[in-house]
Amino acid sequence: MNKRFVFIVLLLSILAFLPAIPGRWLHYAGSMTAYSGYQVPALHPSSGNLRWYRLFASDNGFSIESYYMTTSCEVSLQEVIYSYQHPVDLQQDGGLPTLVLCQAFSGKVYFLQKNDLHLFMTVIDEDLQVSTIVTNNPSLSFENDPLFRRTFCFLTPQLMILSSQGSVYLLNLQTAACSFDWTFPNASGFITFSRLDEEFAIISASVNWPESVSYLLNYQTLTRTQIPSNDYWPTFPISGDFGNDTFLVTQSYSLDWTHLCSTLLMRINANGYASLYPLFYGGYQDSGSYTPMHTFRYVNLLGDNRFLAICTDFSYIPNNERLGIFQIAANSVAYDQAFPALHDLENPSRLYKIQDGYYLSYHNYAAAAEAVRLLDIEAQAITLPDSNLIVSPPNIVTTGDNAFYAVYGNLTVYVYKLVEPEAISDEIQTPPVDLTLTLGPNPFREELEIALSGKVTHDAQVRIYDLRGRLVRKLDAEGGPDLWKWDGKDKAGHRLPSGIYLIRASSGNRTTIKRAVLLDKDS
Repeated sequence: MNKRFVFIVLLLSILAFLPAIPGRWLHYAGSMTAYSGYQVPALHPSSGNLRWYRLFASDNGFSIESYYMTTSCEVSLQEVIYSYQHPVDLQQDGGLPTLVLCQAFSGKVYFLQKNDLHLFMTVIDEDLQVSTIVTNNPSLSFENDPLFRRTFCFLTPQLMILSSQGSVYLLNLQTAACSFDWTFPNASGFITFSRLDEEFAIISASVNWPESVSYLLNYQTLTRTQIPSNDYWPTFPISGDFGNDTFLVTQSYSLDWTHLCSTLLMRINANGYASLYPLFYGGYQDSGSYTPMHTFRYVNLLGDNRFLAICTDFSYIPNNERLGIFQIAANSVAYDQAFPALHDLENPSRLYKIQDGYYLSYHNYAAAAEAVRLLDIEAQAITLPDSNLIVSPPNIVTTGDNAFYAVYGNLTVYVYKLVEPEAISDEIQTPPVDLTLTLGPNPFREELEIALSGKVTHDAQVRIYDLRGRLVRKLDAEGGPDLWKWDGKDKAGHRLPSGIYLIRASSGNRTTIKRAVLLDKDS
């Protein structure tokens, strides 16, 4: 039997089993410039607008100024939304307050200031209702950039945990009280906090350097238990709750690839005690008889004990990361065979969730136009945005409604939107009666000639898609406005794999689609 015929029959027979066409495309919607001097941006979910806030000193108090950006790339004027006047002369009541931190949490924005006698916590909600809570300052001293150093952590919108000079404090905004909790004996470095969920947080401290100790804090009952660590390393969470108080954590002084750090499965029992289970890589042993542990980064829960993440085996060896979906079974982890194309994406370095089912992955050592991919988990499709202005690492602020802002330190803000793809499918379509698309030879190995006849306008164009709906090539007309040639390569000049491709020709408001079969050169 003719090998070409067999190949075509096989391709056509598996069409029903190919992944779905993506539900959304990533579309670049424009950019804006942020005003300088603003400390914190926060999303207002009801409007989808990105609001910026700035605190500045005023007469015997302070004021807050704000403006907003929209997903239509509009920037509002700056306006003063709040002013605070201290009831007595600040110079006689602890001095002018200095800014400690500003942060968005759970739909609100917080500014914490202090002077010698007081703490000033200003809270702004989405409706721009602002209030300042003043409480006594129990002689707290704070390190520079406390959010980066994790020496502050919001537990709830009303409760903050913070550290100062080896001691742990709770700032309660409901009672306007800052209370001492407890002191780490022999603490020789920062005390850090990591919120796990609505009930638990992790507190870690360096004691008798280089040893560290970590505690699991139930901040509903204010009880704590020590987390086991064989190497006296601090514990940091890297995932949300998989259910039944199960989390992924790491124990290391550093979370980047320059240090060895492993991922462990942490289960919390009913008494608030944590058990840890190392996640090993499939029994492989190197020449030193060392069984490497998994290291996971950018863990995103998918449900049913499944998660999307970047994984590496030896975190001190660069460029060996893989991107994939993983499954927790009992106290171990395994690859999930769903979406196998993820494992073929080379050098993934960052992963961002932009909406349920949609993620961005950033890839090192890739051409700028191919550095960022859009992952459609349900359709098992990987596509490229139509403009790749995203670079690593942006601050991604998602609206949750088909749009997100990419915020950069140089005051530039890019807007991207998830939009419905063009009507491309592998179904046989009835072409317009006044527009005819002809392909030949089909199947082809070297070159496909594409001819369009009928009512062909000067703006006629041809685009090539694969069966996942991904645009792989835009063609320039050759020999007139109605003739194109395709060499079986993508826009980067790489030969595409053999298979079925969709040829879409449009002229004015008319469109026609046909399928073409690309054969291996050597078959």
